[in-house]
Amino acid sequence: MNRPHDSRNEEADAYNEDGVDGGRQEDPATPPPEPDPLGRVVFWVVWWILLTGLWIPLTFEVAVPELVAGAVAAAAGATLATAVRAQRLISFRPRLRWALRLWRLPLQVALDTGILVAVLWRRLVMRQPVSGSFRAIPFRAVGEEPEANARRAMAMTIGSIASNTYVIDIDRDYELILVHQLVPKPGDSTSIDPLELG
Repeated sequence: MNRPHDSRNEEADAYNEDGVDGGRQEDPATPPPEPDPLGRVVFWVVWWILLTGLWIPLTFEVAVPELVAGAVAAAAGATLATAVRAQRLISFRPRLRWALRLWRLPLQVALDTGILVAVLWRRLVMRQPVSGSFRAIPFRAVGEEPEANARRAMAMTIGSIASNTYVIDIDRDYELILVHQLVPKPGDSTSIDPLELG
């Protein structure tokens, strides 16, 4: 004898015996779980180290007052980053391996400072016109995953450190990072994305 189709049996199969979702993925719109106290401390320390590491090449000086000022500024930045993370509005997961490419930043800053001095000389002393241009390169980290969020945030921050390049936006629909460069570097994508995050 044929029985009528009962959709409740299918619905129950998606869950295990305890009624817990056994095979479904988490909804990306739900906030990430709250970090434990040790996780907060580790997050703060990692941010403090990264921000202190960024301070030193930007000051061009390794005097004690500069190091103290950098440590204090990094502590403030790490505290703000930890407070924002505690709101759980967005999940942000940077990778330690990205720091291996940070050696490029001091060189990029030095080269772009030289470019800026040359442009100022041409404009102010030689009275030659200077015009920058907009550039876009592919940037594939456009999802809502924690790592993609971190890649976008880091690319926008790190990409604007050197004086020749300013990151305007990351277009997630077209998978592009858009920048303005005072002196365009057409074949050089590392001047836009020095850590190759995209």
